[in-house]
Amino acid sequence: MPSTFSFQFRLSSNLQHHFSLSSVYSHYFPDTGIPEVTTCHSRSAITVDYIFYSAEKEDVAGQPGAEVALVGGLKLLGRLSLLTEQDLWTVNGLPNENNSSDHLPLLAKFRLEL
Repeated sequence: MPSTFSFQFRLSSNLQHHFSLSSVYSHYFPDTGIPEVTTCHSRSAITVDYIFYSAEKEDVAGQPGAEVALVGGLKLLGRLSLLTEQDLWTVNGLPNENNSSDHLPLLAKFRLEL
């Protein structure tokens, strides 16, 4: 006779952890406050893709929860820029003839500080 397993899932909109992580992206353009987006199609234009990293102290100063002092860490050297929803609609959203995915690529360059 097969065993029966019961699973219960409790969904939450909050994810909590004790890691001191920073996002490569600010999620808003600093000069306008307009959101950066990583996907743009008929249903939505939002950020759903992220790169998080363990940053050195100077790189987390503006991040929420950055009160934890770090020793060493990664120094963000550069990143591929994101676009606004308006920018993406000028090329008919995603995917399009220049980008075969419905998500923009993310790319970051780091230096390890010891």
